[in-house]
Amino acid sequence: METQLQSVLPQIEKTAGPCAVIVFGYNSINGQSKSAFGFESVPPHANGHFYLLVFTNESTNALTNLTDSISQRSDGKISVTLLQHTLQSLGTKSQDQRWFFYQALRLGEPVSLGIDVPYLRNYGWVRRDYEGARTHWYKCEAMAGLYLESAAQSQHLDVELGKIAFLSQAIEFIALGLIRVFLGYTPNQYGLKFLLALCGHFTDLPSHCFPIADEVGQKRLKMVCTPPSMLRHWDKLEAPEADFDSLLDACTRFFGKSRKLALKHLETLENLRTKTSIS
Repeated sequence: METQLQSVLPQIEKTAGPCAVIVFGYNSINGQSKSAFGFESVPPHANGHFYLLVFTNESTNALTNLTDSISQRSDGKISVTLLQHTLQSLGTKSQDQRWFFYQALRLGEPVSLGIDVPYLRNYGWVRRDYEGARTHWYKCEAMAGLYLESAAQSQHLDVELGKIAFLSQAIEFIALGLIRVFLGYTPNQYGLKFLLALCGHFTDLPSHCFPIADEVGQKRLKMVCTPPSMLRHWDKLEAPEADFDSLLDACTRFFGKSRKLALKHLETLENLRTKTSIS
């Protein structure tokens, strides 16, 4: 892991400037894994994949395209999921967001400390916001169901790309709900490709429901991950009906399996809260 990181850190530091980098997760195809959040069976990855929390003094968009660059420079042997925040983010009023930072900084591995992160020295005790996570999940589930239903029941012809945009919105809400339930985290960026990659830290549902073993699978994942805002720039909305049908089926399965996974984990969190309150 250390060897792979050494090739990644210079790229991050050069792009972001002064920063602090914490590894809160790692997984690879050979079974070597790490999770600051206690996930014992981190899903395997085709190659080395790092989950990195990057702090900078000032907000920057410089890291937006860095994940693709790292993968390309390593010939696909290394990939990363980058969560970029300013130090001001540590003062968040969200209890779950504080818990996420608490866990990542307390149990993660700091691999670069180009700036001082006060939270590393003075973090105190932070608990999960169980009710907040549950409420957030139900909101995300309701919105995802609304978008899925709209896509599935639409009788309009030759607007497949518009209906796929509905599917994209549905999966975005489900991914956001899962991330809040499992990590206590609310992302500050919402690209679906990024959200699914972050979900990959605690579940293999994204890779199972959206396989990319062949060109067809890769094309369809790209279609559903295309930002719906791109519809403003397209003159035509037609796409092969087979692509829409396949994506509708995949998104429906992802929705159903995610719902079971989230409710099960929420039950686990509730049991932990009960045990903690009793003790």
